[in-house]
Amino acid sequence: MVKSYSAARYKDDFNIEQADAEQIFIRVSTFLKLTEIMCGEKIKSLAIVAESYAQLKKESEVDHAG
Repeated sequence: MVKSYSAARYKDDFNIEQADAEQIFIRVSTFLKLTEIMCGEKIKSLAIVAESYAQLKKESEVDHAG
């Protein structure tokens, strides 16, 4: 799919049928929703961990500066 997209995208006569575009849109939208359902909690927990890490790093830098 990636190879086809890359090869077609830069052609002057690139064209896509409305039905094909709608099918791709539906598939991508469904994939994104499924990803949110399957991974949403993990993504939230990773964001919390990243925020905690950033705060600890900031506090560490203050401790070492003084």
